[in-house]
Amino acid sequence: MMSSGVIERKVAESEQASPVYTVNTNISIAEPSGIIQTALDEIKKQMSKRDASILTLAELRAKHPLGAVPQDLTWDSWRA
Repeated sequence: MMSSGVIERKVAESEQASPVYTVNTNISIAEPSGIIQTALDEIKKQMSKRDASILTLAELRAKHPLGAVPQDLTWDSWRA
């Protein structure tokens, strides 16, 4: 399933004013599973060797257990 949105401009007409506002149409498109499987199979063929710099989900979970805050996580802040 893919989703996207298209911003549509609308005008609210009245005697006093005609303000313009936008509406997101929220379009969703379903793809057959066969097409998705074909794409995944092609990616597997192209990527014959696993990139060790990209951690698997199991590796990420082991590195950052549920509820744990990574030590290298920092927040930048400044006065507005």
